[in-house]
Amino acid sequence: MPVNNTHPDYDAALPVWIRARDLLGGEDAIKAAGEKYLPKLESQSEEEYQATRRERCFSTPRPARWRVTWG
Repeated sequence: MPVNNTHPDYDAALPVWIRARDLLGGEDAIKAAGEKYLPKLESQSEEEYQATRRERCFSTPRPARWRVTWG
């Protein structure tokens, strides 16, 4: 296989790896991705969309191993 080709399994997994890297990068990485994770609504102007990107908070649920259980 030439060096400039990738294996189909690699190609299939790449979007998942990119999404995981973006999530680990936190809010800055998610906001930098723009419309990939926060699509612009048809009714929004560019200024409204940029304001939405600035003002929205990004968070993920804590991993199960961090959850505290009571009882």
